[in-house]
Amino acid sequence: MIIFKKYFWIMAVSLVFLIGQSQVLAQDYNWLSHYEAAEKAYANQNLLEAKKMFIVALKEANKCNQRDLLAQKLEGLAHNYEAQDKKHLAEPLYKLLKKIRFMFH
Repeated sequence: MIIFKKYFWIMAVSLVFLIGQSQVLAQDYNWLSHYEAAEKAYANQNLLEAKKMFIVALKEANKCNQRDLLAQKLEGLAHNYEAQDKKHLAEPLYKLLKKIRFMFH
């Protein structure tokens, strides 16, 4: 009976940990899916929709403490556009990055 209780508690703690991890993964996916939608809208030069999605992605990233990763992705996207000589698309991303870094650092 003592062995059963020991394993029961180990399994219970493991289950709580796994549930917590799945919620974190769901939050990570949530902000990432909004980011990807924003990136797609931005590539299609639907700038208003992209801005909305970037803001939602930022809010979701903030909830799961992923602002830095979001900033890295935005910076990579901006560098990519700059490398393609699409400075008109890179510049607003750099401005957004500046605001994010100012707000959270």
